Formats: sequence, structure tokens, C-alpha cells
Amino acid sequence: MSAPSTTLPSPDDPLSETLHAMRIEGTLYCRAELRAPFGIEIPAFEGMMGLIVVTEGHACLQMPGGAAQGLAQGSLTLVPHGSTRWLSDAPGTPARPLGMLQFTPITERYEILQHSGCGRFGADHLRRCAL
Repeated sequence: MSAPSTTLPSPDDPLSETLHAMRIEGTLYCRAELRAPFGIEIPAFEGMMGLIVVTEGHACLQMPGGAAQGLAQGSLTLVPHGSTRWLSDAPGTPARPLGMLQFTPITERYEILQHSGCGRFGADHLRRCAL
């Protein structure tokens, strides 16, 4: 996997510009560069809302007790109340806990995650995911 870019989003990226302009307290922006196979278990963050934007490719998202949902390129998903969720490239890909992954900090509130391959971590939390 190549080294992540350490530059901030381009000024012609309207979503990044909007999120930055909102200046919401307690925010952390993470650009995830994910390559199949990938599976990530994102823990609940009490009182925090999650935002997932798929800028390229596709992913499967599953919430506790729910069916896996396909996220296509251009999808924007809000995750209320910081619920636990699983994000993967395909149904059945093992999920590795977010805390076990390495991030590259860019600024105090912006970081990059590069991840592919899950090895033997996690369990099969995902069911069928319709894309």
C-alpha cells in the first residue's frame, strides 16, 4: 500500500469545505483509503454522529440488528448516536476493530486511514449486502 497523501482536501471539494465551515466541536475527519478485502468494526461513540461518504467504489454497512446495506459511489450516510457499525468491501469479510488500525495524523483533527486485508481478526458480522 502506498504512503497516504498528507495534504488537506482540495478547496474545490464542496463537502469538505462545508464540513470545515460548520466548525462543529469535537469533530474528527478521517479519510479512509480502503482496498478489498477490508472489514472494520467501528465502535459506538456516545453522543456523536457518524458520517460516511463513499467517494469511489462501494462498501457494505451494517448496524446492530439490521441488514447489511450497499453503499455505492456518491453515497452519503449519517449514523445517529454514534452507533456501532461494520463497514466492509463485501458480505462475510471479517471485521477488524477500528482501534487496531493505524492512522496517519495530518492535523489535530484530520487523519488518514489506509487499510486492506483483515487477516484473522474479528468475526463474520456481515450478512448479505445488496449493492
